[in-house]
Amino acid sequence: MAVTLKPVNDENRDAVIALSVREDQPFVAPNDYSLEQAAESNREHPGVAHAYGIYADDSGVGVDHPVLQRSRRACAVPVHRA
Repeated sequence: MAVTLKPVNDENRDAVIALSVREDQPFVAPNDYSLEQAAESNREHPGVAHAYGIYADDSGVGVDHPVLQRSRRACAVPVHRA
């Protein structure tokens, strides 16, 4: 199985949002929430968040949106807990 990251864009956004969180993943935010966090980070500090769809072979399995500090080092992203 090949795992790849692909930038989230207009062509794959709906498919990424449609992915659901398993019941045994209570600390994982829904993908629409994660994409909104990335967009909010970019509104506040343009260019700091980059959302990527996570693919196992050609199947979408999740989303990641690293947020970079001004020094361009990766930092932790808060996770929404319902």
